[in-house]
Amino acid sequence: MSKRTKAESNARRGLLTIVDEIRETFHSDNSNIIKRGELLIEAKALVQHGEWLSWLESYFDMSEDTAERAMSVARFADKFRILRNMNLSHLPKGVLYALASGDYSDAVIKVVLVEAESAPIAISRLYEIEEQLNPPPEESEEEPEPEESEDDPAQEEAEAEADEILDGPPPDLPPVDEPPTPTNFTLAQFDKAVKKLAELQTKSVSKFIGTGHSADDLRKIADFLSVVADAIKSESRGKTLQRAGDTWALIEGQASA
Repeated sequence: MSKRTKAESNARRGLLTIVDEIRETFHSDNSNIIKRGELLIEAKALVQHGEWLSWLESYFDMSEDTAERAMSVARFADKFRILRNMNLSHLPKGVLYALASGDYSDAVIKVVLVEAESAPIAISRLYEIEEQLNPPPEESEEEPEPEESEDDPAQEEAEAEADEILDGPPPDLPPVDEPPTPTNFTLAQFDKAVKKLAELQTKSVSKFIGTGHSADDLRKIADFLSVVADAIKSESRGKTLQRAGDTWALIEGQASA
């Protein structure tokens, strides 16, 4: 048997033994997490490169993250030997994994382990210890003092000009525009209607035969426009256009809006 074949055979036999020992750690409490992590570290060194994930899935249906957490606990126990003599039932898996994650300082870890020797430690207690030993920085309420800027010639000139304006006579104000003449809404409405009628003059008369207005209504409007035309022609200002029966007439008096 060649040296390579013999080495592979020894590795294979060693892995099968490790598999059995790892499976035994799943049947006991979490005090065996350290042992499981140590066995996984040993197995990973023997498994061929690139086959670690498939090996975990084949024998344990275990993800790489799960295996890595157990191996982290084993490395953590090598650094803090007190774990090997403790009742690990006082450290739930969540707390144990958190301590081994590397997110907490040695000071926090030592306080947690000391308390865990006499009583169980919940994950909330771990957070409390972290906040007590590493409180968040308080926000300063003091406003920073403004930095003194060097003399700026342009700024000094602007300030001098402002002082001169403030000390001198008041500036001339622009003339106030007179308020606009109120709009004659009646006239505007009339002009709009006449404009529409002027546009309709280009159409054939036959297009208006179906109108809903009677012939008398249209003649009354025509009479009204005729009287307005006469008033404009004679410049009859100061007179009021008023209906007299079925006709329109100009009478003396103030025109209403």
